[in-house]
Amino acid sequence: FRVYTNTIMIAKKAVVAGATGSVGRLIVKTCVEDPRIEKVTAVVRRTVSSDKAEELWGTSDNSKLAQLVVDYPSLTVDDTKLKEGFQGCDAFLTALGVYSGNTTRAQMEEAEVKYNSIL
Repeated sequence: FRVYTNTIMIAKKAVVAGATGSVGRLIVKTCVEDPRIEKVTAVVRRTVSSDKAEELWGTSDNSKLAQLVVDYPSLTVDDTKLKEGFQGCDAFLTALGVYSGNTTRAQMEEAEVKYNSIL
């Protein structure tokens, strides 16, 4: 995963969905390591412990990294917690999906289409 920096704007606050998955964790780690990004919010299904955050993202530093815990099945576009988590966001990156080996097509569509659309 590589961040291309020859763009016009660098995000000051990035929100990353699917932050604990194989791709999402790399996005979060890259954003956390970039000194130009001031705040990274990882959208997660359940709170990630400090030890696990260190393993996944290389840090558990709450001054730069925040976790936004969401209950996807009850998620709506009007969700107050979601709006607060995205407030001031310059960039939203999503790696939200499911492992296709142990899910039905309906479950895949729910996660990869419905939830991403709401976010």
